Amino acid sequence: MEVLGFDPFLSPDAASRLRIEPVSMDDLLRRSDVVTLHTPLVPGTRHLLAAAEIAKCKPGVRIVNCARGGLIDEGALLHAIESGHVAGAALDVFEDEPPTNRALLERPEVVVTPHLGASTQEAQKHVAEAVVRQVLDFLVRGVARSAVNAIPVEPEMLPKLRPWLDLAERLGSLQAQLVEGRLKGVVAEYHGALSDLPTKPLTAAVVKGVLKHVLDAPVNEINAFHLARERGLQLSEVNRIDTGDFASLLSVTFETDAGARTVAGTIFGKSLPRIVRLDGYVLDASPEGHLLVCQNDDLPGMIGLIGTILGNHGVNIASMALGRLESGGKALAVLNLDQAPAPDVVRALRACRGFDWVKPVRLP
Repeated sequence: MEVLGFDPFLSPDAASRLRIEPVSMDDLLRRSDVVTLHTPLVPGTRHLLAAAEIAKCKPGVRIVNCARGGLIDEGALLHAIESGHVAGAALDVFEDEPPTNRALLERPEVVVTPHLGASTQEAQKHVAEAVVRQVLDFLVRGVARSAVNAIPVEPEMLPKLRPWLDLAERLGSLQAQLVEGRLKGVVAEYHGALSDLPTKPLTAAVVKGVLKHVLDAPVNEINAFHLARERGLQLSEVNRIDTGDFASLLSVTFETDAGARTVAGTIFGKSLPRIVRLDGYVLDASPEGHLLVCQNDDLPGMIGLIGTILGNHGVNIASMALGRLESGGKALAVLNLDQAPAPDVVRALRACRGFDWVKPVRLP
């Protein structure tokens, strides 16, 4: 079997060790006879296979989803099966559970099983073996892959560090949902007074924020570095005494084959996390809840267009942060929303003239 894989968080070296040819999503759909899904359900992966993506597949493709319900637009899948474009599908997860799309389940081309998770004999055996391996790893190599305790921090440091740990995880999570291209490395920079604090726990929190969008297995501050190494991710820490515009600043850069993206944040007061930079844009945004991040041409009416489309779909805007590079150039908007925007809302914005990209984001 020739195995292709699309995973922006798996390095080429790690893919090679797994005998997987790393390709783009479009190439995977175009070349594959069987498409299988192996990803958590997050805002960026909801309806990962919708009508447009299924149309890119080979005629006669077969689709398998044993990961999470909602990764496939079930209405689009049903239509593609009825038209003959998709030859068959195998599903054990559904958008609604118990499943309500009876027309899909009753198609002879579709194989469905209950969402058993880890309830099979084979899964229980694998879980038992995994527990034994983890105990051996700790006793023989000192590696605690799934420890529930955090990295030790001196008690007097913890109150100062706690809000930054929260911010670090949020910045890592934000970057994971904005990423374009295949991830090569993560750089965490600590500026000003922040560089005087223990930075290893902060970098672990960044990695935790990144990997929880990639793995279904629990990710914590103890196993984050181990899991990152397994995926071939390069991690770097940089400490800078310069303060710039802020007394303390945490900056997280993703280096990918498509370029680099940097997001920076700080703490206002004692515990208020804020996003203050995204790439070259200076802004003031709250990193929590449902976000919509848009880059567009800096033209009159663009903000009104965003508001109109969201309003027409019943999505309320809680707050909005704006930044631009220069008048008439490019602009960035970060919107905090009262609820997650549906995929058709995102598609409607992406279809509008003047938008470079639109990304839904979910933060704690």
